[in-house]
Amino acid sequence: MLSDAQRGDVTRQLVTLRIIVGALCAGVLLFAGVVLLMPRRVAAEPMLAFMALLFSVCGVIAAAIVPRMIGKRARNSLVDNARPQPEPSPSLASHDASHVSRIMGIYQSRLITSLALLEAAAFFNLVAYMIEGQVVNVAVALVLLVLMLIQFPSRTRTEHWVADQLQATRRGD
Repeated sequence: MLSDAQRGDVTRQLVTLRIIVGALCAGVLLFAGVVLLMPRRVAAEPMLAFMALLFSVCGVIAAAIVPRMIGKRARNSLVDNARPQPEPSPSLASHDASHVSRIMGIYQSRLITSLALLEAAAFFNLVAYMIEGQVVNVAVALVLLVLMLIQFPSRTRTEHWVADQLQATRRGD
C-alpha cells in the first residue's frame, strides 16, 4: 500500500499522463473525422489497405510486448542503482518520493510507447482508407482507438501498478 505522500505524487503525475493519452486519442479521432469527410475513392486493388491491416496486427502485438520490455529493463536499472539498505523495511511507505517519481516515469514511458504503436497503426489505416476507400480500414482504426482509450490511466490502476513495482524493486526482481 502506498503512503499518502506517495499517493499525492502519483496523482500529480497522473494529470500529465491523462493529458497525453487524451491528446493522442483526440489526434486519431480528429484525423478520422477529416478523412471521413473527404470524398471516398475505391481502389481496384487495395494493396495499401491490406498492408495497413497487417501493420495493425503487428502494432497490437508490439504494443503488448515492447512496453513490458521497456518497463522490465527500466525497473532492473532502478534496482541496480538503488542504495543498499541495512535491513529491508516491511512497509512500502519507506520508499521516498523520488523513487515513486522514477517508477511513474517508467509507467509513463510504457504507456506512451504502447499508445504510439497503436496510434501509428490507426493513422496508417486512416490514410489507407483515404487513398483506397476500404471501409474495413476505418473499422480497424476505430478498434485501435478503443484499445488506446482502454489504457486511459485511472488512479486506482496506476497506484496498484506503482505499489507492485515498489514491491518488486524491494525484492530485487
